[in-house]
Amino acid sequence: MGRLGADGGSHLKKFFPTIAFVAVALASLFMAGFAYFATQEAARIKFAATADDAVSRIESRIDLHLSLLRSTQALFDARGGIISSNEFKSFFDALDVDGNFAGLRGIGFPRMIKPGDEAVAERAISRDQGFDRTIYPASSSGPWRAPVVLFEPLDEAGRRAIGYDMMSDPTRRVALERALADDEQHASGLTMLGGQTGADQKFPGFVVFVRLNVRTAPDGTETAGRRTTGFLFASFRAQQLFQAALRHAEATGEGQHVDMALFDSQISVLANQNLNYLVSGTAPVQMGNAHPNIAPYEVLPVSDGHFILAVGNDGQFAKFCAVVGLGALAADPAFATNAARVANRVALREHVVGALSAFDRDTLLAALEKAGVPASPINTIGQMFADPQTVARGMRLDLDDGRGNALPSVRAPMVMSETPLAYGRPSPRLGEHTAEILAELGLTASEDAAAH
Repeated sequence: MGRLGADGGSHLKKFFPTIAFVAVALASLFMAGFAYFATQEAARIKFAATADDAVSRIESRIDLHLSLLRSTQALFDARGGIISSNEFKSFFDALDVDGNFAGLRGIGFPRMIKPGDEAVAERAISRDQGFDRTIYPASSSGPWRAPVVLFEPLDEAGRRAIGYDMMSDPTRRVALERALADDEQHASGLTMLGGQTGADQKFPGFVVFVRLNVRTAPDGTETAGRRTTGFLFASFRAQQLFQAALRHAEATGEGQHVDMALFDSQISVLANQNLNYLVSGTAPVQMGNAHPNIAPYEVLPVSDGHFILAVGNDGQFAKFCAVVGLGALAADPAFATNAARVANRVALREHVVGALSAFDRDTLLAALEKAGVPASPINTIGQMFADPQTVARGMRLDLDDGRGNALPSVRAPMVMSETPLAYGRPSPRLGEHTAEILAELGLTASEDAAAH
């Protein structure tokens, strides 16, 4: 028996090199697979970090540039809304745009006038700029015009912008109308800077507007009082703006730590509530869905549900009153101005709620849209998916699970023109892709089970 045992041991020794080779090979394969996926995950994390850093740089650069509008607004406030072209130029020159604000095309002041009052703006241009300019384009279909009366830098392209009616461009008009409704900054969509004014060079970019409320002296058809006299805007060349934001990473090959605390973010998004407190010293109170500085701007009931009303100025309030049969309310000193409506918010709501009880939601929304009064439905999730805009945007997906079943899903909100996202299959069932993943690792189910 001892002899047989020795022979058997000797016989097995012949396979030790083979067994060792197989063991080392399997270990090497496992380590190679682990290293590959670790490398892929590291690359993904690095890409995500780089993308986050790029977005942060772009946002920081835009925030820096938008501070110009706040500074310019302070300048107009300090001067009572009356700024000469020389003062505007001195202010702009002191900014050192080339050194501090790469991507900025310029800043300007479009004056808000009614069609037929173009002569008021043309006189201001002649007085401030020293040359005559007719407001263009000649015709206007809206209730307001916004010709540029001040612009810097006043190079050849800048001179061409003087007199241009910003309201004539649909892309800019959307942002202007939003800016007219509140005191926030509103950006236009992508547009060709210089394309409407006939400039020799044209650049893709966007324009940010904020309305200018100042105390004005009587001028032409205007009366004294604090009112919206126009807008301030900053135009940006998109390519240069983004390149400037990313230049540090390109030059050094290094990123940087981005500290964006949830605590800080919550404070930042309070926006006008913060300023209400900082200016008045009075802490805001809970108001539900009502706007603290504008009325009526809140959720309101109708006969078959609720909707959101967003009256942003006195003109819209008058239109709203005409639609719901409260015409006398718009002329009542207690409600004629936004300041009065905010002060008499409770009484205003009683009048409005009483009048709205006679309307169903969809009929009222159609009438308000026709009158140019901002309002929106409050939808259930079912109504949201049935909304024509939701359908047109293809937000609902029905994905084939490979077994003859259509599983509902929702597409991602990103739509890319050149590399659209592919929705090839729905979320997997438990263990559905186990064999597929094992195959990618070079393993079989039995080997995986043996390893565990």
